[in-house]
Amino acid sequence: MRGGIPLFVEEMTKAVLEAESEDDAQQTAAAVPPSALTVPASLHASLMARLDRLGSAKEVAQIGAAIGREFSYALMAAVARKAEADLASALDRLTAAGLLFRQGAPPQATYLFKHALVQDAAYGTLLREPRRALHACIAETLESQFAEPGQIQSAVDTRRVSTSAASLRRSTKTTRRRRSIWSSASIR
Repeated sequence: MRGGIPLFVEEMTKAVLEAESEDDAQQTAAAVPPSALTVPASLHASLMARLDRLGSAKEVAQIGAAIGREFSYALMAAVARKAEADLASALDRLTAAGLLFRQGAPPQATYLFKHALVQDAAYGTLLREPRRALHACIAETLESQFAEPGQIQSAVDTRRVSTSAASLRRSTKTTRRRRSIWSSASIR
């Protein structure tokens, strides 16, 4: 829990600074509970509000969250299926908002969520069926476009992708080729 406290303070400060009026800022500041036990709910609410204010970039954050804490531009582009300019704009907005860090330049760029709690907030906004469909899409994209040894690891954080792999295994027959791809990526 300690890792979230600095993020909580930062998010509350940003919420006050981004408030439209002095009354909004006072309401935001007054909403901070005195008890440390309620900090996670307030932090979550603050992160959700920031994501909501980003409009269409929120969908890109959700896709990124399903991929993992870290993901490549190439995988995001393949899964998101958005026009290159729209995807670049959404990723730039998430980066400018301080929710993602970018290393390198697209199309070789990799992105990292600022904090696991930011990733969890974006992931938590996905409803069950769209989340399942997204995981299946991620797994199918990895199989079709990143099937060479080492490509999956360079495209994603394999901890979250294991959910996508499991989703694909449940939804379709596991072939020898699939077992080989996911085994080489150390994803079970």
